[in-house]
Amino acid sequence: MNAKEIQYQIGLFLFQLNNTSDESGFKSDEKWDLKLTNEIDMKKIVKDYKPAIATQIPKGIIVEVYQSIRTKMKQAEDMEIALLDKKSIERLELNYIVAYNANRPIR
Repeated sequence: MNAKEIQYQIGLFLFQLNNTSDESGFKSDEKWDLKLTNEIDMKKIVKDYKPAIATQIPKGIIVEVYQSIRTKMKQAEDMEIALLDKKSIERLELNYIVAYNANRPIR
């Protein structure tokens, strides 16, 4: 993957976050929780929280995209994810970035 593809994925995800924040009436003190997950966990989060955004990202660039999104959202780097190598990402089947608000569960 090239740098343009990475920047495109980051921009697209942030665009979705901003639109969903506006549509869902996020207050200024509410924030998104960001998670790198597999398909099973992604489906659970999307089912349990409203709003939730999930995007499938190619495994070769997912960590870079995830960490860049966290940086742009002014969240600290996720050191646990930063330490993963390509084999671990493949083994754990991490191919989704999910954003949700833990304070907005579906009741």
